[in-house]
Amino acid sequence: MKKTSLFFGLAISAVMLSCNNEKAVETTDAPASSETVATTTPAEAQKPAVNPLTIISDSTKFGKFEFAENKFDFGTIKQGEKVQHTFKFKNTGTVPLIIADAKTPCGCTVPSYSKEPIPVGGESEIVVAFDSKGKSSKQLKTIRLFGNTIPTETKIIISGTVEAPAKPATAAEDHSGHNH
Repeated sequence: MKKTSLFFGLAISAVMLSCNNEKAVETTDAPASSETVATTTPAEAQKPAVNPLTIISDSTKFGKFEFAENKFDFGTIKQGEKVQHTFKFKNTGTVPLIIADAKTPCGCTVPSYSKEPIPVGGESEIVVAFDSKGKSSKQLKTIRLFGNTIPTETKIIISGTVEAPAKPATAAEDHSGHNH
């Protein structure tokens, strides 16, 4: 556990140092000591800052989704129909919940959500729109939400059956037994 705490402490320090735009100033006024002083080289200062959502230094401080439902079935819809569903949730975590990103399997599924932090105990929603144009049969779409949660990925799912329009019968497909 000590190694983990030390790692997170160093990681947070590195993030703080990488965000500092001022140049380090060396002074020679201090008396020499046997302690080693860590300095940041210009190359290290140019490294991109670590995304704060990827490091949670205290596992007791995170946002948490509590969905009323995390799956929804549209049932049967006609091809070309656009439908949407609202997933309501509450932040039951210990800090404001931040949704950093939402990934979908294709452009036919589009999530909309607040970019503002959801306070502890606060409620919000994610609206998922589905366009069935060009789709047919059973559809299952997983929306992956990324935030300051443990784990960092949370999934919600929509599904339904898309009914394609009936194709008109051609003369070759007419099996009524009549000669034309």
